[in-house]
Amino acid sequence: MATFGEVLLVYYFGGGFLTVLGWGVLAQQLNESLTSPQRTRMRHIAHVLLAVGLAHPAIALTGRDVLRQLQYGVGQDKASTPGADAVSAVSLLVAGAIVLIVARS
Repeated sequence: MATFGEVLLVYYFGGGFLTVLGWGVLAQQLNESLTSPQRTRMRHIAHVLLAVGLAHPAIALTGRDVLRQLQYGVGQDKASTPGADAVSAVSLLVAGAIVLIVARS
């Protein structure tokens, strides 16, 4: 029988996989030319993803990538977005801590 930690890891990695699938949908929309209201809506989605990103690093990384693609046009350098980078770094640390805690139990 599976322990609680093993079940948690399966759901955790499954959540990351579903996030990557969702990112595929968002990336397709970002490849099209967006109007100003659409860009604003995508920016709001990215901020929500960053807020929820502390639960899973894939969510925070998706939010950071959305903000980068909205901020810069095609062919321009993708500079850093400091707030998004900080949230992504913290979420990666949280994810590592969760995996280590589950592995030790």
